[in-house]
Parts: sequence; structure tokens; C-alpha cells
Amino acid sequence: MARPAEGGLIGLDTDGAIGWARFPDAPAEMVRVVLKAGGAEVARTVANRFGDPRIETLTGPGVAGFVTHLERLPACPVPFQLTAHVAEDDAPLGAALPVRNDAELAALMGRATRGEIQGHLDSLHAGYVHGWARDEANPGLSVRVEVLDGAVVVASGLANRLREDLRAAGLHTGLYGFSIPLPAVLLDGRTHSLTAWVVGADTPLPGGPVAFGPSTAVALMHEVAGLREEVARLAALVDGLVAPDGVAQRRMMQMLAERVAAFGEIQREQGERDMAALRAMVLALAGRAEAEAAARGTDARATKRRR
Repeated sequence: MARPAEGGLIGLDTDGAIGWARFPDAPAEMVRVVLKAGGAEVARTVANRFGDPRIETLTGPGVAGFVTHLERLPACPVPFQLTAHVAEDDAPLGAALPVRNDAELAALMGRATRGEIQGHLDSLHAGYVHGWARDEANPGLSVRVEVLDGAVVVASGLANRLREDLRAAGLHTGLYGFSIPLPAVLLDGRTHSLTAWVVGADTPLPGGPVAFGPSTAVALMHEVAGLREEVARLAALVDGLVAPDGVAQRRMMQMLAERVAAFGEIQREQGERDMAALRAMVLALAGRAEAEAAARGTDARATKRRR
């Protein structure tokens, strides 16, 4: 009997085909994946890649993905449909991914020829570096942008966000924007000089360098301080609600608080989700404490009546 699996192809760039796969009943087990073109196998891989933002943007954290080039040239002509299947039973994973031209096929084979890089580093706002970039020779592919502090890579991301201004200007689909979060280590009180580079390019994108330091990060650090204060208040409230034997609940609260403190600085959306989880748990614990108190009061009154 075939094991149920879920997943699919997400897209392609100069790294090859990108996708994800997992067994819902055994999420820790890696799924072996077969890629096919025109019904014939062209690659085999394993969904064992974690932490890739190209995958987590669509699946969320903790889901295994894969990124792979094709192992052999498809026998079918371009354009064609690339499909993903579970290797164990050939069950399809998600919808087919269209490969529309020779440039996309070259990228899948790891042979893409880079053209002139176009783009710009536009701004640094709320802990994110914003801009756009594209490879003029391969307009259907997303390029990877790295943010450097001097000569050190501190962050990276795909230039694949829709920019209506670029599409209106006639730049193909307009899917060339990027918003790359900066790491919390840059909130160290020093001034950093940041540039943006397309991977493999010889020069940085125009618009840099931009400075990031105490003056540009002050609003962000104030927001972090407020977030930490709320975490402390919620933790104190939980300590007052959880019974002495509620070790598991307190440990979960501690883990959530640590995550907020560690990642809240830059990854604001994740921080908000964690904060929502904290609030929900506090409310649940408060409700349980009230119910237990009411039950104890009922038992006390019943005992008194028996006496």
C-alpha cells in the first residue's frame, strides 16, 4: 500500500529545481524524490534540506526540501513539464513545473550562462535590505543576492518578489525584487557598511554601500526592548498561574520566550506568531487555574456540608 506523502515543486533558479516533500505520518523521515520530464526520469534526490528561505517562505519552518540539477538531458523538447514523484511508489508530488525555454533548461542542467546583471540596492528599512536584481540574459530565472558587511556575507535571499514598477517599465514579469532580513548580530552598537551583490557577479549593485548602525537601528532596538518587556510580564504571569508540578508548561513557555528574545529583533513576523502563542497559552492557563480554583471551592463546600 502506498504511503501518503505531500510536497511538490516550487520553482527553479540557477541552483536547479526547488521543491519539498514529507510523509505526514513520519515527518522526521526523509523522502526520496524522482524528477521526470516527458514521463522519463531525469534526476533523483532526497528532501533533506532545512533552513532554505526559498522553501520555508511557502512551507514554513521545519519542512524538508530539495534543490537539485538534472542528472541527464530530457529526451523531450522545450517547452516541457517537469514533475516530482515519490521514489518508493511513483506517487506524484504536487503540480507540474513548466520549463519554458532553453535558458531555464540550461539552469536546470547547471549550465546557465550569465548575462549582464541589472538592479539596484534601494533602501535599508526596519532591519531589511530592499532592492531588485535580475540577469538580463535569463529573465525567467531568479538570481540570489548576498548582503556583505565589508567583505563578510551576513545575509542572502532570492530576488523573486513582484515589483509592479519594474513590470510597468517592461522588465518581463517584474519578479525581481528582494527584501532580505539582516541578522541580529549587526545590532552591536557599531556602524556597518552594507553592499548587495548578485552571486557570481564582479561588482556590487548600485545604491550601496549603505550604513547600518546605532542611528539607523535605534527604532528597531526600541521595538525589541518593548517585546522583551512583554515577554517578561507574560513569563511572570505564567509563574503565578502554573501549579508547582506544571514543569512541561513552564518549559514550553521558556522555549517560546527564548525564541522571541533571540529572533524578535529582525524576524518580526515570526516574533509576532510566537507572541500570539505566548498569549494563547497564558489565557489557557488562566482559564485552567480558574476552573481548578472553582473545583476546589466546590469540593470544600461539599466537604463542609458532609460535616
